[in-house]
Amino acid sequence: MSKNDAVFTTFYKKIVIPNINTQLIIQPFGDVHRDSPNCAEEKWKLCLDWMKRRHNENTYYLSMGDLNDFASHSERDILNNPKLHGSTRENLEKNLAVKPVERIFKEIEFMKPNLIGMLEGNHRWEFEDGTTSTQLLCDKLDCKWLGEVTYIRLSINIKTRTRTQLPVDIVAAHGKAGGKLAGTTINQVEDLKRVFPMADIFIMGHDHHRGAWPTSTLDVLSRCEGLVIKQKRQWLARSGSFLRGYVDGEQSYIVKRMLRPTDIGIIRFFINIERKRYTENGVRKESYNKDIHVWE
Repeated sequence: MSKNDAVFTTFYKKIVIPNINTQLIIQPFGDVHRDSPNCAEEKWKLCLDWMKRRHNENTYYLSMGDLNDFASHSERDILNNPKLHGSTRENLEKNLAVKPVERIFKEIEFMKPNLIGMLEGNHRWEFEDGTTSTQLLCDKLDCKWLGEVTYIRLSINIKTRTRTQLPVDIVAAHGKAGGKLAGTTINQVEDLKRVFPMADIFIMGHDHHRGAWPTSTLDVLSRCEGLVIKQKRQWLARSGSFLRGYVDGEQSYIVKRMLRPTDIGIIRFFINIERKRYTENGVRKESYNKDIHVWE
């Protein structure tokens, strides 16, 4: 096992928005497989143009892994054969690792100020010093390497309400896949919810499906008058892909396993702030809540 396999991380980020009318956007993306002959390059470039046109200071990005194709786990075992000459390995790293990282860096560089971090995928290059191509890309983009599973807390602070802090908790993993039925993909995301039951968003990549499903839980809050039961909406999501499954004349594991073709693209989370005014023990008060919606 590589030292970069199965790493769990946590990440806290404070986000200040101008006022309660500001909409915060969380944009996950991943499984581009940029170097694969089956990459839907045209759609990836169209998606990048679309994101650039809509980019603003309140849009934040999250990489779900496998931006490049690189080698799978079994292929890395072959490439790490100690019988390879040093010069051969250097050439492989230059042409099969560094150049692809440079290309994807130029394509997503506009995200740099607002890139939350990057998850490690199962397709990656491992350098001799133990670091990966994902970590190299993180260095270039000055963002956090998130490992394979991460718990992210985004603390939303309203500039005009200095004491107001609203946490948005995201549990993200590059993910796992298995099974051909439509329900399998969401059941695997729900595995994250069993570990961290109170987060707001649970999201995986890897199986190349795209979509989000709402679910709810009950939260118990303490108030002056006693306990208050509050229903909380949560989202289970798969982040999508840009890898085509059935291309004339091209090999694909999707063809080999007779898997369904996937809906190429991304999903997007919108977070709005709601204000509630009320009276408690004769005192007028107000509270703020987050309202999360998903665009597919």
